[in-house]
Amino acid sequence: MGSHTGFGEIASASLALAISVACVAHLTTPVDAGRAMLQSTPSASGGGSPLTPTIPVKRYDWRISFRKAAPDCFEKNILVVNGRFQPTIRVQRGHILEVNVYNDLPDNYPSITNGGVSIHWHGLSLRGEPWYDGVAFVQQCPIAPGQNFTYRFLVTDAPGTYFWHDHASGNHADGLAGPLIIEPEDGTPVLDQYDEERTVFLHDWFHTQGDVLAMSLNRPFDPARVTVGRGAWNWVQVPQAILINGKGYAMDCPLGPPPYTMNATCAVNRYTVAPGLAGQPMASSANPGCSHAALNVEANKTYLIRVVNAGTLNMQSLCFEGHRVSVVAADASPTEPLSVPCVDVNVGQRYDLLLTTNQEPRNYWITSASQYRTGSPNGFGVLHYAGAPNTTLPTTPPPQPGAIGPWSLSTINAVKSRAILFNATAAAPLQYPWPGNQTSLAVPPATRKYRIDISQPIVTPTGQLRWALNNIAAADTPTCSPLLEDIMGTPNFLRRQEVTPGYNTSGNGVLGQESSGDEPTGRDVYLDEVFPGSPVGGRHIARVRVGDVVDVLIQNGEASAFMGNPADVMRRNASEQHPFHLHGHHFWLLGTGPGQFNATNATLNTVNPAYRDTATVPPYGWVAFRFLADNRGTWLLHCHIFWHQFMGQTVVFSEEAELVKAPPRDLPTCPKKCPAQFAPWRPEYVAQQYRDTAYEIPLNAAASGQAGK
Repeated sequence: MGSHTGFGEIASASLALAISVACVAHLTTPVDAGRAMLQSTPSASGGGSPLTPTIPVKRYDWRISFRKAAPDCFEKNILVVNGRFQPTIRVQRGHILEVNVYNDLPDNYPSITNGGVSIHWHGLSLRGEPWYDGVAFVQQCPIAPGQNFTYRFLVTDAPGTYFWHDHASGNHADGLAGPLIIEPEDGTPVLDQYDEERTVFLHDWFHTQGDVLAMSLNRPFDPARVTVGRGAWNWVQVPQAILINGKGYAMDCPLGPPPYTMNATCAVNRYTVAPGLAGQPMASSANPGCSHAALNVEANKTYLIRVVNAGTLNMQSLCFEGHRVSVVAADASPTEPLSVPCVDVNVGQRYDLLLTTNQEPRNYWITSASQYRTGSPNGFGVLHYAGAPNTTLPTTPPPQPGAIGPWSLSTINAVKSRAILFNATAAAPLQYPWPGNQTSLAVPPATRKYRIDISQPIVTPTGQLRWALNNIAAADTPTCSPLLEDIMGTPNFLRRQEVTPGYNTSGNGVLGQESSGDEPTGRDVYLDEVFPGSPVGGRHIARVRVGDVVDVLIQNGEASAFMGNPADVMRRNASEQHPFHLHGHHFWLLGTGPGQFNATNATLNTVNPAYRDTATVPPYGWVAFRFLADNRGTWLLHCHIFWHQFMGQTVVFSEEAELVKAPPRDLPTCPKKCPAQFAPWRPEYVAQQYRDTAYEIPLNAAASGQAGK
């Protein structure tokens, strides 16, 4: 990534800055704390000393499979854990979480990773145990059909709302996700006084399998390269429904005012489901279970509402008809109470809200309004007061798509941190939201800076449309082994793999060829300040050291910026919002704003900024955040819109990864041949692999010239 000098505290453009001890003296870097504590207990592979104290272990045995179901009344294959859809994990801080995952999917299940799965623990730092972060081809190869792998780590993160999801393929889109709640050691609520808690788990829902949608994103975007054999690029369009706690209704899009007449503002049928699937039945007596979710409450109580957006595309605005809510935590970190009518939850974000049931006891709409996706449906649930009819929808008109707007940038910047000391009688009380033992809300000064520019180029050699960061579209599978394992097992791996300066600007560093089928042909690594003059594909890695305080500026511009060819006939000037998620860390969200970032005019909060792990980059705007590097490993920074991540919108922070302890002995076995992210996934290849499953997208789907996808 390129360096940036505009934040104001560091004038030098050099990234080789010496770390000032004075700058970080008030911080600790407990990089090995989790590792040391975990080693004091019997390990998953039988290690550990029987004389050391035993740490409680919360164990789960998961069998991942698929079944037919209709959570929104349309029947399709959904992914389940032990037969359950989107189950919740609850674990206490200071305990060990152990999840033994068995992949029971069949070999021919349509997949961009040959049926593999991996589980990411979203928002957790995995301190001292980076192997368990669950990112395919970064910390592990996917768990192949018939294999199993045990994730085992000490839970050191603050109590709050997190979630888990697949991080190997499009399985996430088919429901392989669920809430993850960390409770305090002593069970005492740490945020505010409330009577009970509820969870609202949001998920945008597609009627076509997630991996099938992803396959079409790898086909040529350039019309000159589209043939019947190659197929055409096809955007996923919009979801057909929004699920709330695993329930929804595909007909919510035309759900107008009573008597619920047709609403023309939705366009969920713009995307055609695959041949063989369009005639599948809606829910019936033989396929029950489709309904709106209800949150059951009693009058005159205060509820903690844990909100998670676990979708793959749509930002949601969650509203409770007739009730305001108070935001008290963002991404599991406490915030100063902020009263709002609705809360914006982008993909990957979580909020904790306080809702007081002080209205007339009846049924009220819960609305999850899609943002920035014209034609998307709203999702609806029911806030059901005790005593109200439990078999009817609210009698008031439901809010229609477009009726509820997103938060302004000023509201986003109004979410500010609040420090809480909890479990003060313990030997090591946790003061959070700050890392280590910092006792001030003031943010430490940066010692290192990176700038990331977003664009959506067409990679010339293949004609593929990708999302690029600093003109590099990352490929998740350039080798058939995890990146972390490569760095640890090969001396000077990164320097030996990186491209030469002359090669950077040639435009030839592209993974995959039209004739390569399902394998990449290049393995280029781009480090730190590399900014190719033309769009390329490769492994995009930024290196930091433990103790660095790192500023990251993400600048969003028009889609076809940095194409290297101003006369590009397919120039696209639209811009899109992106929720960026950082693995292994939380960060201080210093600010976000419109236009080009200008250090002179930008307002940055270094007094009490929100402490998050996922932040929104607005269209034609910027976001700036800062994090303490205190966790060795390889950690992704990526857009949490799955389709954008798949198209290359990823950077890996290598944080002294060469010093990480050896991998667990049961790390999943890597296949001899791995599918390439840049492989074209031709229709004939898909037909050969999945001939009997009827999961292919129609061949006549035309490439779309629209930007902002």
